[in-house]
Amino acid sequence: MLDETTRRWGIKVTRVEIKAIEPPPSIRDSMEKQMRAERDRRAAILNAEGHKQSQILTAEGEKQAAVLRADGDRQARILQARVRPRRSVPSRRDPHRQPESERVLAYQYLQRCRRSPTALPTRSGSFRPS
Repeated sequence: MLDETTRRWGIKVTRVEIKAIEPPPSIRDSMEKQMRAERDRRAAILNAEGHKQSQILTAEGEKQAAVLRADGDRQARILQARVRPRRSVPSRRDPHRQPESERVLAYQYLQRCRRSPTALPTRSGSFRPS
């Protein structure tokens, strides 16, 4: 608007700088309230997002912990089943079934052979140190 007005005099306005504007106190108060409300709104949104994210992460952590506990329990049951000798009860179908203690010894022998192929039994039945 200033450029159109001053064009008749041969002046071209390219930039205008306003040094100080003093709005009335009522407008200043309303502007401050609006800025404060905007800051409070942003803070409330950020708090809500943080709370939501923490709940999501807590639920995921509990889920992973439950999965790990279940997997650990399963692994413990598998290991107990492998190590724990069962009671030796002769089978009615197979009277020549190998007793449990012999099966455990055979299993231990196989485990030692897997660890060290040179660990072979001596004539006395004990194992040679490898």
